[in-house]
Amino acid sequence: MKTRFYILLVLVLSLNACKTRSKQVINAKVTELKKDSLLKIGTLKEKEIVKSFDLDFKFKVNAGQEEDFQTFKTYSYFELSKSGKIIYVDKSLEYEFGNKLYPMVIQTGQNKFELLVEINDRPSINYIKIFIIKDDKVLKIDTLPAFISKPSDLNNDGTKEYAGLLDHGEIWGKQK
Repeated sequence: MKTRFYILLVLVLSLNACKTRSKQVINAKVTELKKDSLLKIGTLKEKEIVKSFDLDFKFKVNAGQEEDFQTFKTYSYFELSKSGKIIYVDKSLEYEFGNKLYPMVIQTGQNKFELLVEINDRPSINYIKIFIIKDDKVLKIDTLPAFISKPSDLNNDGTKEYAGLLDHGEIWGKQK
């Protein structure tokens, strides 16, 4: 009975020591983060626009917070405006503008549009974020597979269609 009590006591004390240590580590990291963020206040140029696109129907896309990966660039600040009025801002995704197809605006009705923008989704294949816009307001946001080329008559019916891929396969092992 005494042995069980000592084992239980050691376990409780060990768990308590682990909890205290993890709290110290967490508090130390929070303090470090606060110091780092204090240094950066006032120097962050989040809204500094480094890329801008004037699109059809008086739409404009501005992008900032560029990150250069040598073979492509991503932008973490995205701003959509129509006729000079900002209608959407996003800071949560990595937008990419290397493909000449995007951004693309398609009129789908009277004062109704669809805007397609490419999203970098590493390590997965890029996809398209589609904004459905009516009367200068974003009604819905959805996703599509990335198109692989300009529209063409894929099934010889006289109508041009877009084609895309939902995902790409990964090759394991040595690359030649």
